[in-house]
Amino acid sequence: MAMLPLCIGIYAIAWDFGFITFITPSGLGFRELAITALFALSLPSVPVALVAILALLSRAVSTLAELLCVSVAYLSGGRPARTIQQEQETRLPENEANKEDNENISVETPAGVSAEGGNVGD
Repeated sequence: MAMLPLCIGIYAIAWDFGFITFITPSGLGFRELAITALFALSLPSVPVALVAILALLSRAVSTLAELLCVSVAYLSGGRPARTIQQEQETRLPENEANKEDNENISVETPAGVSAEGGNVGD
């Protein structure tokens, strides 16, 4: 249990390293290299082969988690953006007609009342 903060910190630093290396998608390869290097530096007694396997497993788990989240979002009934844009375009002429109607409305104010709401001469 004492190793948990160390492992969390190594993964966080490796994720950051993968994020800033924009050459590959999601830092593919760079994040695993960072995990392996940081574990080798902080825990020299752990075999490098075991650390490399852990790095690859962390990539597999994060990829599966992303696929699961995308699948849930897709299957949850979210409407595609194109459908929403088409609905907005069909409603656009209605909104413009209402806007023109609102511009033609005149409002009469009683004598002695300014447009700001106060009495004239106050």
